[in-house]
Parts: sequence; C-alpha cells; structure tokens
Amino acid sequence: MKTMRNIKRQITFKESIKILENGEYGILSVVSDSKGYGIPMSYAIDKDNIYLHCANEGQKLDAINSNPNVSFSVVGKTLLIPENFTTKYESVIIQGCAFLADDNLKLKGLNAIIKKYSPDFIEKGNTYIQKSFSKTTIIVLPIINISGKASK
Repeated sequence: MKTMRNIKRQITFKESIKILENGEYGILSVVSDSKGYGIPMSYAIDKDNIYLHCANEGQKLDAINSNPNVSFSVVGKTLLIPENFTTKYESVIIQGCAFLADDNLKLKGLNAIIKKYSPDFIEKGNTYIQKSFSKTTIIVLPIINISGKASK
C-alpha cells in the first residue's frame, strides 16, 4: 500500500479496527472483465479476517476467482460542515488477496455475521446457518494491509 499523502490524517491500527468493528457495511472492489467493480456488502471481522457473505455464484466470485486482489473500504462516522466547506470523517481501506472459505472458516464467518447483525437471535441464527449453509459462500479477506484515515 502506498504511503498516505496527508500523513496528519493517518490513524492507528487499533483505531482502524474500531471503525471496522462499528461499520454497518463496506464496499468490496474487484476487477471484473478488466473493469473496476465495487459492491456494497455486509461483513464481520475477527482479529485476523474480514468475512463477507454472498451466494454461491455471481460476478464478484467470478472476479475473485480470476484475480483475488481486492480492496475493501468502510466509512465510519461523518459530519458535514457546510460553512467550512469540509467534512469530518473516518475511513479504513484494506487491500489484499481474498479467498473463498473452507467449511470451518465459513462457519466461523457466518457466526461472526450473526453475532454482529443479530446478537439477540444467536440460536435462531444458528438454525438459519444450518439451513442455508450449502447455499452460502464466505469470502475471506485477511487483515494485513490496512490504512485508516480521519478528520476529526
């Protein structure tokens, strides 16, 4: 990853992870048929990986199978300040090599997603996971190259 142009805006690894933990969705960017393709996606993280949930087929999976180099970005809190022609913001970008989860990582990813988005329905979520397990793919993006930025 290139060095950030405005280094004063760079935030720590810990702050970047916090933005990821609190983010509602992110944009997965891939290369598809020699063109950029960005997809808004729900996700969950653990200390090492980002887990992205999708169907077993589609353009993003074709793209990852062809070129696993991806970027994933999350925008956290923002505040427009029109009178100053600026915005307060926080954001994170992860670049890396995505791969499709084996059954163990798939289960880990699905459980992380249920815990993040439906924490009051874990038991019901586990039943749902069992029903839809074969119809689901989890894309894994290791958290290695991460860059966070904020204007507060």
